[in-house]
Amino acid sequence: AVVSTQSTGEKDRKNIDMSISAVVATHVLASSVVVFMVIASIETQVIQSKHGFHQPFLLVYFSTSCMMLFYPLLYLYYLYDSKSHYQQLPNIDTLTQSTLITEIRPKKPSFYEFLIDHFENFTLQRIFTLAVPFSFLWMCSNYSFTLALSLTDVASAIALEQTATFFVFILSVIVLKETITLFKVISTLLCFGGVILIAIGDSESIKGPNHSISEKAIGDLVVLITASSAALYMVFFAKYLENVSTSLVCVCVWLGSIGCVVFLTCWPVLILLSTFKLEPFFLPQNTITYVLIFTAALASILFNYFLNFGILRLSPLYMRIVTICSMPLSFIVEIIWFKQSYTYLHYLGSAVIIIGYVMFSVTSLKQTPVQSTSEPES
Repeated sequence: AVVSTQSTGEKDRKNIDMSISAVVATHVLASSVVVFMVIASIETQVIQSKHGFHQPFLLVYFSTSCMMLFYPLLYLYYLYDSKSHYQQLPNIDTLTQSTLITEIRPKKPSFYEFLIDHFENFTLQRIFTLAVPFSFLWMCSNYSFTLALSLTDVASAIALEQTATFFVFILSVIVLKETITLFKVISTLLCFGGVILIAIGDSESIKGPNHSISEKAIGDLVVLITASSAALYMVFFAKYLENVSTSLVCVCVWLGSIGCVVFLTCWPVLILLSTFKLEPFFLPQNTITYVLIFTAALASILFNYFLNFGILRLSPLYMRIVTICSMPLSFIVEIIWFKQSYTYLHYLGSAVIIIGYVMFSVTSLKQTPVQSTSEPES
């Protein structure tokens, strides 16, 4: 079982009991992140390239806004949980001796109390207030990379986006006081090196449009915005929510709040993009495109759920390394499904990434002394 405690001083923020079940659970979580990330990415690419629905901001806005659905799902879970575990306390005037002897379950909480039960010293208003800046980082990270691809080379964009790994690495040391070992440094560099090899392979095999120096400079700057936004989101999400329970309810409340904030605040951007012809608004022309949009949104929601859960349960740096592993899997899918061919640098880079992930996983999940309490996690 995985036993987690809060970090103090220079210690890691999470201590992981290195049992077989913990290793299996960790890699199932990592695999879920990678699989749903690849599904969402490939479907989004197909929607834009093969179905001509090139509206990246609308796609990001739609998939993020769909996370509002976590709230009705939580309400259904609340009704089920209340029926299974709670009952109203009997009136004191009607208590009998047999009633007193019978076990009395806790009083049924309200839906509001149920939502914030897993957040220590948090109110729902504070959660939504905290979600506002994180929603901005969320949209910057998801939209800016797509925008950058139209301004700079794919190879340059992929390589620069991986600076997020180093941003997360540095911020984890400064903000989260994460312990740095030689193995962590080497494995992180291996993953980054694998990405560079893939980027070089892309530059040799992909003949994209010629961009001017000014376009490339702007595109590279936008990619750095992507990397910094992603790093800030992951690290400060772990920092501000380090004391909350890593439960289904906690992550769903957070993502539902992000979805609500994006839905209510980002629609003017759609109007502005359409008005200035930067992203003219139009609806899909066929049913298949609608199906792909909804399935891509579902895959994106599941990806973000497992990613945010992993950030709280493990660490931002670990989950950042996990996301890099989506590149080898995407190659496999494109080879099988789209008959895509790749250079030896793609295969070499993928192998280096896998080696780096295995090394990072081993050193991160190494058994450390854990002081567990007798109180079960709520």
